[in-house]
This record gives sequence, structure tokens and C-alpha cells, in this order.
Amino acid sequence: MKTSPLGTLLVSYRSGYWGGEQGTNDEDVRVIRNGDIDAHGNIRWTQLPTRSLSSSEVAKSRIEKDDILLTTSGDCGYVAIVNAEPSGITCSTNFVRNLRCDRSLVAPRYLYHWLNRPTYRASLRPYIRGTTLKNLAVSSALSESLVPLPPLPEQKRIAAILDQAEALRANRRAALSQLDALAKSIFRDSLFSLSPANYDTLANVADLKRGPFGGALKKDSFVAAGYKVYEQGNAIKNDFTVGRYFISETKFQKMVTFAIQADDLIVSCSGSLGRVALVPNGAVPGIINQALLRIRPNQRRILPMYMRYALESDEAQRELSGMSHGTGLQNFPPMTAVKALAIPVPEINIQKSVCSRIATVEQLRESFERSQVYFDDLFASLQHRAFRGEL
Repeated sequence: MKTSPLGTLLVSYRSGYWGGEQGTNDEDVRVIRNGDIDAHGNIRWTQLPTRSLSSSEVAKSRIEKDDILLTTSGDCGYVAIVNAEPSGITCSTNFVRNLRCDRSLVAPRYLYHWLNRPTYRASLRPYIRGTTLKNLAVSSALSESLVPLPPLPEQKRIAAILDQAEALRANRRAALSQLDALAKSIFRDSLFSLSPANYDTLANVADLKRGPFGGALKKDSFVAAGYKVYEQGNAIKNDFTVGRYFISETKFQKMVTFAIQADDLIVSCSGSLGRVALVPNGAVPGIINQALLRIRPNQRRILPMYMRYALESDEAQRELSGMSHGTGLQNFPPMTAVKALAIPVPEINIQKSVCSRIATVEQLRESFERSQVYFDDLFASLQHRAFRGEL
């Protein structure tokens, strides 16, 4: 099949502008940041900030229907297509490239699907510069990426097939989101009848243990296999199966006060702050590292699952994510603030009823997640065949 360099299929691939505070320039417009585009190709339209740009900047960065947006900083390589003309003037920012297709050569939705593949994002790694702040070398990436290019009618046919398949995946993701909302709603309903007497501080209903200082776990502490060192990624991803670091039996016994056990909760204190995960039965024995907080509920007062939902509530998350202190900077709060966090503690029989209903929802969610994996694998296979000319 014929191929063409990606850059040759575009009329333009400009970046945008961050602009200034509202009212400081010619026009106040909505802007799309790199963080407003997710891994599934969605744009968070309802969360876009308003910035002030000059008329010239607006003209250069305004987005239109069928524009493809590419993130070039942070999570580089995420793409989204603008499905409809925006309801108001909307522009890209400096970390988002607006790829505008030459429609005589390529169908926008075909190119979007080609770009929105894990394999394409992986191919961008050689063009990403920096370690802490990652940036994509856009011109090099676009000139060296070769796009398979069947005739336009065939491109449109392939895009239509992939659109239909993607719609099925999107519906499944929406169902998962609704199940999450249902579980949270069940928890919130249990709060309506509570009085102030039904609340207590986190320190009074659980044992809290912050991870060891970094110097306690040096590079020479690690071994090829043994007791796992749990990191913030385990809490952020709610996945206890992954792990890169292990310590010996001797080291573990020295640090046993940092050990986890089933029904503990771990909270991320670095990266994505305040993420909560419940340690499952069968988790590999190990300890927390310096980027985690371990919470061990007093189960005579509060059930682990009920505490998890309490810690994931909006009120608790504002504290744990560091956004309740009015500085505008996200830092994990001091332990005095964490210990003083107000936790709902209804009667145990009420908690059991709530947790039983939530467990039913979570079981259904696990079933949906398994089918989502199947749909994702099927879609990846469909993409692979589509761009090899096998559909």
C-alpha cells in the first residue's frame, strides 16, 4: 500500500497560545490544554479554561470541525478529533498541536484513527525529549511518520467501520462510569441520616503509618525477588500485582512496621495525590515506600470498604489531594491534617448493608471490565487489519 509522510498530508500543524488572564487582551476564548485530552480521544469540553488572546493569536490557533489535536507535552501523543464545530471560539494552547488535514489527500477521521493507536504513540518515544518535563519534537515526528494511504473512498469506508467499533467501546466505558457513580451514590445515601456524633477523626478509627524516609530504602537494599516494596503506582492504578523492587527477609524484618496486610488501605502521597486502594487478600507480602500512607482501620468501628469510600469522597479528596489549603499548589497535607480528617462512622450493621450493596455493584463492574478488555483487544485487531489493507 502507498504511504506518505504525515507532515505532507497536513495543511498546517500549528501550536496555540496560553494567553493571559481574562480581560487582558483582545478576545476571551476557551482554550484546550494538553491535560484536556485523554487517552481515549475525548476532549473535556466542560472543563476548558477561559484565557485572553490577541486577535492574531485567535486567528492562528482557533480550532474547527475535523481538526485533529495532538498533545506535545506531558502525556505526549494523545490525539482527539473535533467532531462538531465548537459552540464558541475555542483555541489550542502551546502544548497542543492543531493538525489540519489536506482533504484532497486524507480523510480526517481516517487519519485520526491511524494516530489514535497505542502503536503510534509508542513510535513517538524517540522524538520525546526530557525526563521530568517531556516534550515532543513535532516536526521530526511528523516528517518521519509514514501513513498508509489507500484511495479516499477506501479511507472513508475504513473510518466508518472504526467509528462504529469505537462507539461500542465508548458505550462500555460509559457503563463503567455509571457503575462507579452508582457505588458512590450508595455510599453518599448512607450519610443523610448521620448526626455530628456519627463522625470521628481518622486517627481515632484507624492506625496511620507514613512510609519510611527515602534513606531507609537505598538502591543497594533491593534484591531480585523477595518482599515487595509497594509504590504510589499501586495506589494510583489500584493494582497490587505490579512491582519493580523487592527486599530480603532480613531487611523486611527491620522494616516490618511498614508492612501491609489484607484490608489495609494505601494512599498515594506523590504524583497523583490522594488515590486510595484497598489491599486485597492474596497480595504479595511487602512494605510501603516513602510515597505512600498506610491506613489500617479499626474494624470494630469501621469496615475497610466503607473507609475506602469515605476517603474517596469529595470532601476527603480535597484534603488528601492538597487542594484545601488555598495555596493553588498540590502537596500532600501534613499528617496533623490527615489525622484530623472527619470520617463518617455509622453503626456497623449500617456499614455492612452499604458495603454489601456496593460489593454487588463492584462485581458487576469487574464483569464489565473483563468484557472491556475483550472489546479493546478486538478493536486493536481491527485497527491492525484496517491499516494493512485487510478490511
